Amino acid sequence: MNVSRTILTGLFGLGVSFALQAQDPGKELPLNPEVSTGTLSNGLTYYIQHNEKPENRAELRLVVKAGSILENDAQQGLAHFVEHMAFNGTKNFSKNELINFLERSGVRFGAHLNAYTSFDETVYMLSLPTDTVEVFKTGFQVLEDWAHNLSFNPEEIEKERGVVLEEWRLRLGAAQRMQQQYFPTLLYQSRYADRLPIGKPEIIENFEHPELISFYKDWYRPGLMAVIAVGDFDVAAVEALIKKHFGSISPVQSPRDRTEYTLPDHTEPQVSIVTDKEAQYIQLSVYYKRPAVKVETEADYMKLLERSLYNKMLNDRINEIRQQPDAPFLFAVSSVSAFISNKDAYVLASVPKEGQVRAALTTLLKENLRVQRFGFTPTELERAKTDILNSYENSWSERDKRENRAFIDEYINHFLKDEASPGIEFEYAFVKEHLDEIGVEELNTLAGSLISDSNRVVILTAPENQKDSLPSEEELLAILNNSSGLEVSPYEDVVADKPLFSEELSPAKIVSREQIEEIGVTKLELENGVEVFLKPTDFKNKEVLFRAYSPGGTSLYPDEDYLEAANATGILTQSGIAGFEEKVLRKLLEGKTVGVAPYISTLEEGFSGSANIDDIETLFQLTYLYFTQPRFDSDALKTWQARQLTFLQNKDKSPMSVYGDTLRSVMNSYAARYAPLTPEMVRELEFERMQEVYADRFADAGDFAFFLVGSFDLDSIQPLLQTYLGNLPSSGREESWKNLNISPPEGVISKEVYKGSEPQSRVTLVFTGQTDYDRMKNAQLAILGEALQIKLRESLREDAGGVYGVGVNTSISKFPEERYSVSVAFGCAPDNVEKLMGLVLQEIEKMKESGPLQSDLDKVIAIRKREHETALKENGYWISLLAGSYEMKRDPAAAQEFFEASLQQVSPDNLKKLAGEYFDKSNYIKVVLYPEKEKLSGN
Repeated sequence: MNVSRTILTGLFGLGVSFALQAQDPGKELPLNPEVSTGTLSNGLTYYIQHNEKPENRAELRLVVKAGSILENDAQQGLAHFVEHMAFNGTKNFSKNELINFLERSGVRFGAHLNAYTSFDETVYMLSLPTDTVEVFKTGFQVLEDWAHNLSFNPEEIEKERGVVLEEWRLRLGAAQRMQQQYFPTLLYQSRYADRLPIGKPEIIENFEHPELISFYKDWYRPGLMAVIAVGDFDVAAVEALIKKHFGSISPVQSPRDRTEYTLPDHTEPQVSIVTDKEAQYIQLSVYYKRPAVKVETEADYMKLLERSLYNKMLNDRINEIRQQPDAPFLFAVSSVSAFISNKDAYVLASVPKEGQVRAALTTLLKENLRVQRFGFTPTELERAKTDILNSYENSWSERDKRENRAFIDEYINHFLKDEASPGIEFEYAFVKEHLDEIGVEELNTLAGSLISDSNRVVILTAPENQKDSLPSEEELLAILNNSSGLEVSPYEDVVADKPLFSEELSPAKIVSREQIEEIGVTKLELENGVEVFLKPTDFKNKEVLFRAYSPGGTSLYPDEDYLEAANATGILTQSGIAGFEEKVLRKLLEGKTVGVAPYISTLEEGFSGSANIDDIETLFQLTYLYFTQPRFDSDALKTWQARQLTFLQNKDKSPMSVYGDTLRSVMNSYAARYAPLTPEMVRELEFERMQEVYADRFADAGDFAFFLVGSFDLDSIQPLLQTYLGNLPSSGREESWKNLNISPPEGVISKEVYKGSEPQSRVTLVFTGQTDYDRMKNAQLAILGEALQIKLRESLREDAGGVYGVGVNTSISKFPEERYSVSVAFGCAPDNVEKLMGLVLQEIEKMKESGPLQSDLDKVIAIRKREHETALKENGYWISLLAGSYEMKRDPAAAQEFFEASLQQVSPDNLKKLAGEYFDKSNYIKVVLYPEKEKLSGN
């Protein structure tokens, strides 16, 4: 369904009460009239919808109602393995030819070509251009091959064992180990507890090929499949393609029964307390499992709205508590949503502070009880309704600009779960008509219905070194059972007693105006020196993106002030603004689509934000107040410190945290300001110095440039610019960032980190050094990196079966000094580190000797062209271009010409020269993570 962002934050359920008297409770919700759907004679279902965002693109899905839940004991992990084999040879695409063909057509593996396997379904995803007819038609051949023509080449199966094992390996760690222990409790006596999609490594390593093929033949059949197509195409033509490719697939004779597995009920509460030596913090979750609510009728939709209102209001209260320094938890949330199979779950979840598990649980139960006894206030309900209606209005306003992917999940759920998908036209009209029928009375009874004595599960996970301070199972259950006797008082809804902005401002003058006609940009200079770049677009109907930039940043402060400078804006944004504390400001902005926040980074300070055009004045008001009336609350700092101290307490137990800190330190030559954060550093932060740094960075707007891109017209927005930006303080000072001369070390640097108990390694290889900045070289180095990534994927993953994925990142920076960087990163088995490193260096040598293959270069160029076509119609691309061009002192109007030239000028020969220049074997950094036992064994 087209449920808004706000609604999706939680779905709480209850009986519909009198609120349904104004509509037809049993009336079924319609299917979106824009989608054409049908069922072929063999049982395959299809959904087809014409949509023109993005232009000349389509999203295709093959949905199979079969996942790991259908595996027998000898097949655990094979539903997922079948998904992998879909990319390793089919009847019409041998071995890797499928990926090769799609990449040549501009389809990026991973982003546009992918799949996932869950408990109950497997979904294959394909994003295609529609303006190349043969490529688009071939997409349906790909879907058909996935549906019934996988090759299962024995050699490819053996290779893929290693890839799937590496995917399993990436998930190893404290969270996975603890999950293995508590899942049987959480999924009480259900098949789901024994059918995690990743499977069992011993089965992945040793299964017989017929088991894999058997799963595919048993469950990949038309009656369990749907084809979904949404995009810029002719619906009738796509329907013909679906019938052509899928209509002839024979239905399975005497098919196996597709059992719908469920979670059994239990009357006794289930508790699991699990600790792990590498866990970093405590997590506590209480689940009240309840019958699933399927949204099929108008009555169901009213339930959805009630849940949404309840969820929003209760979580707003919990967030107010979380922001207090003496709160017993760092994070907390209350939600009810779909859980698994036949169950929804009402969940009270938190990250308690050390020693405060009991208090955290009690606090959450008290908030639920407070609603039971005293209800929500009328002002809370009014704000929640305003916010939800605003979300629907925004979605409706953008109904002709919704992108293809926005529809896909709706139709997947319609097929898999029979969940309604009525479309935003219906939903917005329904909500406008019926939202006000929901009163405080209905919602005030909701809390009591969510908590019951049956189907209760408590999961507590924690660091092993805190085991002795944890409550016992009996203590946790006693808190739950006795919660009705807690003392609570009515909630006091503290709201603003004045408007956000009341200052009288006179519009400033515009002293200059410049048109960049080639790209439709207007540049204004206001009398206080502020520069504003404006690009109106019609890509969205209401979206406006906002940025501001000024050179300086944390580079202007000594090491002893670095943390204050780096964290000042984080504390500021949790403190509110002007005369409004954060919780009051949040309520004041309820129902508006606006957000803006200042930042201070290494070389700059500025703002980042967005707004609905209807709320754009509020964005400017907030920006003005962040300049002129910033608010720092010492409680916000205390809350932040408590959060950081909790996470830091056991950070050194986490292999990935230690590895990440080591890599950062090495890359920055162990500079003091980039040292890993310690509890002492957190405790010593100076509140007053934060305020001083922030005031200094935002004291003078005269060296700021502002950028706006989106749905506005110049005549309407210009007075707002003059009023709010034109009155920002300006003293005419000139400044820039400072080069602190913090660079990676020269020479060959090799660092091993021994941490963790799992057979798990991480490898990062970085070639870096000084260079002369050249924009064309930077673009071509990025192309070289993408070509190298294709080759490493083939070598390390497809041929060697040694990794799940490998990443290559490149850059040539201009500021604060001219440097290049090419990094290669992957995870693997410890025993394979040296072998895979050898393969990486081997592929790099090939690049240096002869450059990339022209065929790989053609793929990269095709992908970049296609992605650029789409980016040109996105506000995000343009605001990044304008801000980046300003910072780099470039002409933004030349960007398109440069992009085309960067592709035209690239060749294997010039990339060979580039590889020779930047892959310097005498100047690189290698950091490798090994498990602790490797060090103990002397390997």
